[in-house]
Amino acid sequence: MDIGLRYTVLDKGDADLSILFTSDAQLANSNKYTILEDDKGLIPSGNVIFIASKKVADQAGPDFGATIQKVQGNLTLPVIQELNSRVDIDKQEPSKVAHEYLVQSGYIK
Repeated sequence: MDIGLRYTVLDKGDADLSILFTSDAQLANSNKYTILEDDKGLIPSGNVIFIASKKVADQAGPDFGATIQKVQGNLTLPVIQELNSRVDIDKQEPSKVAHEYLVQSGYIK
């Protein structure tokens, strides 16, 4: 199935089960779907990580790694769902959402 249809098939009743990402915007503040627990640990975690080229990291300076770790530490699943919701559902610009998050979290002014 096309990955873009993973919620459509559920909503239309064309499927009883769909593979999704726990960070999907559709799951933010929603009781519409039931997420099944992977109690056997069969599905590997898809943790969020930041990736930068060596050039960018070098230009950012020696505190770059620590800064990324600090920002990443606050990106909990509910926070990621909310940010994704602003982009995917509310159609806000990703750069605007990211900037607002960084300001609200006190990382930038």
